[in-house]
Amino acid sequence: MSEKYNSLVESIASSTNELNHLLRKVPAYGRTVADSYSAGNDANDKVQHLKDILNALKEKYMVSLRELNEAKAKLEQARSEKELADIVVNEQIKKQGGSTILPFSLP
Repeated sequence: MSEKYNSLVESIASSTNELNHLLRKVPAYGRTVADSYSAGNDANDKVQHLKDILNALKEKYMVSLRELNEAKAKLEQARSEKELADIVVNEQIKKQGGSTILPFSLP
């Protein structure tokens, strides 16, 4: 019985030592967990900031694309109006007896 008793006392002492050792490590693990959460939150904030920048750039691109398309349409309209004006000018020159080359251009 004494052998079992000694074995149990030894086992309890060993378990107590191991438990104390693990309890001493808890604060360090707690700091590691807190630091990891903080780093994760910082990363999430950076990702959100980059998403906001990306959305702003997409919006700016869409506005620029819309403005470009409007400018192209206005340029095409101006070219058509110039072509009609050239025809009118050339017809007036022909009526006056001159010769013309389409499109009308000044030397």
